Amino acid sequence: MQVKAFNTNNKGWGYDIYKDNKLYIHQEIIPAIEGRKGFASKDEAQRVGELVVSKIIQGKGGGLPQITIEEIDSLKITR
Repeated sequence: MQVKAFNTNNKGWGYDIYKDNKLYIHQEIIPAIEGRKGFASKDEAQRVGELVVSKIIQGKGGGLPQITIEEIDSLKITR
């Protein structure tokens, strides 16, 4: 799996996750927080995308993994 951060139209950052060279997850906003806010930086988007990939690989949550507010805070994501 591969994570690619991208700049959104809303002046923020998001990430895409590719599985077998196909788009698997497209995330334009910070998960787990209220509202629809993009990531403050490419690095922040990349770090959360990599957390999602690690959860997918570990098989946590069955389908698509859930990101918690505690995980967002532990990664020091600007909200």
